[in-house]
Amino acid sequence: MAEKARIEALVQQVGEITRPSNVFSFYSDSTYFKVGGQQLTAKCIFCKMLFTGAGATRFVDHTSRCALAPPTVANSCNKLIASRGSKRKAKEQATALVQQEAELQAEDHRQFQKTLKQQGIRAGLKCAQAHAADHAIANFFYANGLSFASATTGQGSLYHQMVAAIQQAPSSYMPPTRKKLAGPLLDESYNLMWANQRTREKDGYLAMKFGATYVSDGWESCDHLPLINSAFITAANGGMYWRSVDTSGKTKDSKYCAALMISDIYSFGCTDVVLVITDTCSTMRRCWEIVQNVFCFSHPWLK
Repeated sequence: MAEKARIEALVQQVGEITRPSNVFSFYSDSTYFKVGGQQLTAKCIFCKMLFTGAGATRFVDHTSRCALAPPTVANSCNKLIASRGSKRKAKEQATALVQQEAELQAEDHRQFQKTLKQQGIRAGLKCAQAHAADHAIANFFYANGLSFASATTGQGSLYHQMVAAIQQAPSSYMPPTRKKLAGPLLDESYNLMWANQRTREKDGYLAMKFGATYVSDGWESCDHLPLINSAFITAANGGMYWRSVDTSGKTKDSKYCAALMISDIYSFGCTDVVLVITDTCSTMRRCWEIVQNVFCFSHPWLK
């Protein structure tokens, strides 16, 4: 009876078991002794079961299943075991989440490095392609003796318009052939030029009032070809380049130059031309007389 009363008093003293070390009270110090100077042995005060080398966790597990342990003690141990399992599960879940997050970050890093590498390759490829395009355009200028001044990029630049149109063309686009340039494209450009000319002055009032001035002069091209160039200056648009004639092998006397001028004036419209401007060399002076003799009846003011 005294043992039973002592155990009941001990149970009341311990109360709720909130940590594994609380169960040591049910394995009294007097039952601990060394075996061979190494292990400790303890005995359950309820069922007198002997444990060798036991720890708090093993004591809790035994006490929760001990048939002679008071229900309050067993229930407390079961609650402690359940909470221990919940904590372990929560810890495992937290560890799993940390590991998963680390794996996701590692994958993001790999993808980022891969993207950087691909961007570097694409940037290098684009740079090489742009450099090759520069060389192709430059070689075209060099081989055909084109003036570098034509490679302008300002507003209204035909060079800029050409490059922009090629960039917007489909990948299957093929540049025009010599036949196409000298045929339908030339006709379209010619018709468009006259359409623009008429658009600038639809009623023709300025052309009728002031007429047009024909300008002609000669100089060498970039590849040293002797050219005679012509243009018409009007009040409607300020000026319009007409043509350049290669005079290689020709004798540029007054008759030859006059023939070119007369052809240009007829092509433009002889009734619209009121003035001819050239240089004042002796050849041009004789050329003036020829042109005046052709147009003097319809344009007496040319005299």
